[in-house]
Amino acid sequence: MIVTLQDKGWIEKEKDPRPIAMQVIAFNEGYTIFSALFGGTDPQVLIQGLAKLMR
Repeated sequence: MIVTLQDKGWIEKEKDPRPIAMQVIAFNEGYTIFSALFGGTDPQVLIQGLAKLMR
């Protein structure tokens, strides 16, 4: 996914896609677990967090 986003110009091609992918997966899993445990999911927060990781 990260490589595809790089090919489309959404993420700088100079960045190593592997650490970005690991961070995205970890953030998404953490957010999902937190939301399941404590409720109150906010999709906008998830999207903003993922977007910041991919800059």
